[in-house]
Amino acid sequence: SHSSHDTSHSSHNIGKEGHAELFESDSLLQGDTFEYVIPTDMKDMTITYHDHMRHSLVGSIVVSRHHGEENLTLIRISEGHRTFEPTEVVVKPGAVVRWENSTDEKVRITSGNPPSNGHNDHSNHGNDEKTLITLEVHP
Repeated sequence: SHSSHDTSHSSHNIGKEGHAELFESDSLLQGDTFEYVIPTDMKDMTITYHDHMRHSLVGSIVVSRHHGEENLTLIRISEGHRTFEPTEVVVKPGAVVRWENSTDEKVRITSGNPPSNGHNDHSNHGNDEKTLITLEVHP
């Protein structure tokens, strides 16, 4: 009988679009921070991430061995702009990326693209539309 060698390499191929495969923070309240250490063996690639609470908030981390920052990189979620600042950071493998929530809303930093790039976050509510009775309004 074959020895059951597990040949799946699933632990290594991070589909970089995989939702929350690399990291997902807890719910960050105002003033909270979340840190993610770029794996030292990560090759040059781009990690997309988003705020799980507001899918329109998307940013990216470019991992570059030659051009990236080695030290801590701070990404702020600011109240006015509703964006990550900066939206894109370039870091070296092994660098620490830290997010700080400056808004008074909860933020959850999640790697990968936002789920279902539909135009509304609640696409699953489409089926509870009631049939509305049409009233004809005469002038």
